[in-house]
Amino acid sequence: MLSPTVSQPATTTSEDMVYVELISYGRRNGRPAAEVNKVFNCTRIPNPSVASRRGRTGLDKRLRTEVMQDPVAKGLADCAVATILAQAAEVVPGNTIRFAFGCEMGKHRSVSIVVVVAETLNADPQFRSRCMLDTVHRDIERSEKSQGQRLTAALERI
Repeated sequence: MLSPTVSQPATTTSEDMVYVELISYGRRNGRPAAEVNKVFNCTRIPNPSVASRRGRTGLDKRLRTEVMQDPVAKGLADCAVATILAQAAEVVPGNTIRFAFGCEMGKHRSVSIVVVVAETLNADPQFRSRCMLDTVHRDIERSEKSQGQRLTAALERI
C-alpha cells in the first residue's frame, strides 16, 4: 500500500503530446494535400536496383538496407531527424507538425527514409515522452499503370 506522501505518476493525455506525421509520397502524384512544415527531397538518393525494387517497397528490409547504404540517404535521414527533433521541441503540445518525403513514385526511396526516420525517433525516449508519431505512405499502393493512365488523361485535357 502506498503512503499518502508518495504521488502517483501523472497520466499523459493527448493534449500533452505533440503530434508528428511523416508522409512519403510520389512527386508524379503531386504534393500531399495536408499542409507540411518541411518537404525532404529523396530524389537525390540513387534508386535501388531493379531486382531489389521488383515487387518490393521501402517497407521491405532488403530494399531499405540497399537504399540506406548510400551516404546521401544516411545524410538525409540524419538531417530529417535533427530537424524534426528541433521543431517538435518548439511546438506547443496538442498541435501537429507534418513532414513530407518525396521521391518519383513514392514507393521505394521516400518510404525507406520515412521508416528509418520513424525508427530513429521512436528509439529516443525523450521524443516518445513528448510526441506521438504517425507515418503515412500515400502512394505505396498506386500502380505504375494507374499513374500512367492519370497522366494520359491530364495531357488529353490540355
